[in-house]
Amino acid sequence: MQFQLGQAYEKSASLTTVQEYLEGWLESIRLNLRSKTVHHYELTMRNHVLPYIGITRLGDLSPMQVEKLYAHLHTSGKGIRTIRLTHGVLHSALGKAVRLRLIGANPATGATLPRLKQAKFKSSISSRSLVSWR
Repeated sequence: MQFQLGQAYEKSASLTTVQEYLEGWLESIRLNLRSKTVHHYELTMRNHVLPYIGITRLGDLSPMQVEKLYAHLHTSGKGIRTIRLTHGVLHSALGKAVRLRLIGANPATGATLPRLKQAKFKSSISSRSLVSWR
């Protein structure tokens, strides 16, 4: 279904699905971004967001549903970086919906992302070698 963002303005957020809105949003950003960036955003939406929350009405989308999306991505083996990139694209798209007054608040703003795991740093230098190095 090809959807133009202008149609979202005419429909209330209670009738517009997340998928319809995101398809229109992707069309609207085409002029301002490189084609490679838009393509990456399309893949992110199609592979990670739309299968999970695409049929949800835009006005019904909550931070809890966005968190569940992130948890689903995490449990299905997606890396933290992928989840954070997905969050960035979704947050940007929903931010535009707020600016257009289609929704009152950005549900991605209130959603908690999975924590980054701290990498343990292993030094190959012992304290003895530091003393002898001086």
